[in-house]
Amino acid sequence: GTFSGGGGFSIRGITNFATAASADAGVEIHMNGLPLGATSANEVGFLDMARIEVLRGPQGTLFGDGTTAGVLQIITQKPGDEFSGYVKTDLADYNSVRLSAAVDLPLSERVRSRIAVASLKRDGFVTNSYNGDELDDRNTQAARLTMEFDYSDDTLMRLTYEHTNADDN
Repeated sequence: GTFSGGGGFSIRGITNFATAASADAGVEIHMNGLPLGATSANEVGFLDMARIEVLRGPQGTLFGDGTTAGVLQIITQKPGDEFSGYVKTDLADYNSVRLSAAVDLPLSERVRSRIAVASLKRDGFVTNSYNGDELDDRNTQAARLTMEFDYSDDTLMRLTYEHTNADDN
């Protein structure tokens, strides 16, 4: 699934539901240690996650301004040393089909990659009473490529590219 809207997270009763790009959230959202923006996480999906950490209380020392309530830290899966993967399909009402897959592709002893993809297609389930159109459908695709390079014995370089395409009504 994906976040939508903006704001909306509360930890121990502290939050900021402002959705302006200039507003500071009470709960900051980070992915792999990098901020995703004060109140907007529209492009974040739970694609191939290793874990989600909820850090409560002020986190300004480690994560900066806008974290008075805490941090929601999303940690993605990292590439593995061996070829492996998974494919998952969910079918539901309203012709909903959710597909997700990931594969680890070790390229050498020092270079590893992981490719994760997902898609969600679903019919709308809200009817516009004025013209009868179905609303709230989903047609979303997401992909992430992660590359890891063992630059030296004590240096690891990780590059991640993620793309999401959404055409919803």
